[in-house]
Amino acid sequence: MNDDLIPTSLNDAIHHIMNRFKFQKVQSVMQYLGWSWRGNHSSPTIDELKSTAFDLMEGCVAAFEEAGRPREGMVFATGGFVATILWHRTPHIDLVFYVDHAESDGSH
Repeated sequence: MNDDLIPTSLNDAIHHIMNRFKFQKVQSVMQYLGWSWRGNHSSPTIDELKSTAFDLMEGCVAAFEEAGRPREGMVFATGGFVATILWHRTPHIDLVFYVDHAESDGSH
């Protein structure tokens, strides 16, 4: 995807997240759990983790922009990574790596 398609503020936010995210921790957890991607027999490299996270956030932002910046936001996820973009006063993007998560729909 081309960086020119992402508004400067969101592009800057992605790069800020990429510089602050602890990819080494993610890799360590994946190695400890024996977690691999796409049928590989080993955990992803740091470069593969970074590339996947970047592509996920970039795709999320592009879809958000294409949809006309919906107030409900946008969520993209793969391989443990979850990229979320929400609209407060301005768009806010978030990257999380989940090992486990449970949620109730409120009826239980």
